[in-house]
Amino acid sequence: MRRIAVMVALVVLAGCGDGSGNKVEPAKVASAPVAAVAPVGGWDLLIKDDKSKALTDWTAWLIEHAYPFKILDNGQVVAGPFASKEIAEQKKAQLADKQNMDSEVVEHKVPADSPAQNNAAPAPGY
Repeated sequence: MRRIAVMVALVVLAGCGDGSGNKVEPAKVASAPVAAVAPVGGWDLLIKDDKSKALTDWTAWLIEHAYPFKILDNGQVVAGPFASKEIAEQKKAQLADKQNMDSEVVEHKVPADSPAQNNAAPAPGY
């Protein structure tokens, strides 16, 4: 195992130059001007409190099925944002069918003081 690690290290180090002893400069990336991004809208699913299952169980299911979600300060769980109301309605139907969860489609609220939220795009339709 040690021999393999040494050989890998030598191969990696050998690739760090052009062979003439000159230092190879990394490629420069052209940067485009950053445009101002308007706050992103979209639609969320406000998941009703499900007392029959543990919070960790159904949030694990959301993770496994690639639902973007967050747990708010007041303990509510919001899945989304989704790009359109129709997609949010489809996801609501999936939750009702697969997890027997009640949820409500609500308009996505973008916090004014959160630049990370302002640059986030709504989740695609999957």
